[in-house]
Formats: sequence, C-alpha cells, structure tokens
Amino acid sequence: MSLGLVPSVLGYVILGISLFITLLSALALAVILSAFAEDVRGAQSLVSYVYPFLFVPSLILIYIDINTLPVWLRTVLFAIPYSQPIIASRAVAMEDYLTAIIGIIYVTAFTSVIMYVASRLFATEKILTAKLKFRGLRRRAQQPSE
Repeated sequence: MSLGLVPSVLGYVILGISLFITLLSALALAVILSAFAEDVRGAQSLVSYVYPFLFVPSLILIYIDINTLPVWLRTVLFAIPYSQPIIASRAVAMEDYLTAIIGIIYVTAFTSVIMYVASRLFATEKILTAKLKFRGLRRRAQQPSE
C-alpha cells in the first residue's frame, strides 16, 4: 500500500531546477558579500548574515504546512527566495507543478538581479576603491586625535 507521494520524472526535473537556481543565487550573493572582506574570516562573518534567510524559512516550512499559516507570514515566506526549494518539494509531492514553476521564475528573476549586481561590481574598479576606502577609514579611526 502506497500513498502515491512519489514524484514523477517531471517533478524531479522541476525540483532539480529549483535547487540549482537557488544555490546559484546563494553563491552569487555570498561572492558579492565576500568581495568586501579583507580576509577569509571577514568573508565568513559577512556571509553569516545570510544564514537566517536560508535556515529559518526552511525550518518553519519543514514542520508547518504553509497553507495553515496566516496570509502575512505566508507572503513573507514566499518572498524569501531561499524558501522556494522547500515549497517546490512539497508542491511536487502533491503534483502542484504550477506553484513550483512560479517559484522557479521568481528565484530566477532574483538570481538575475544578484548576478547583474555582481557583474557590475566586478566589471569596474569599484571593488578596489571600496577596499581602499575601508582601509583608509580604519587607519583614520585608529589614529589618536590631536
């Protein structure tokens, strides 16, 4: 006796695309944040600000059905792009492919914006001047006032 919750081949493809696009988005955001760090520890501390957006929605969606949540909380969870793989996995299990595809479109748009910002940041010399400005501010802050 089975429940029939096994995804089809199309479901696996949709879920794989959702995971890939979301991982690409997280990596692009981590690269942008890490570019402003001086060393590896600084990069890790800057990227750690993204972790709540990755883990909190996932934990909420693992234990709570999204359809039972209030509309405002459901909207917040749908707006966080990193919650879309969890939403897509439930939608694929219930054969609600439209929800998963809309999530993929949303995360693709978000990823495109993040990738555009990353390409604009690295295409110019702003990344170098931003580091120099940060270094100069630290030196000025460390010098005693006269």
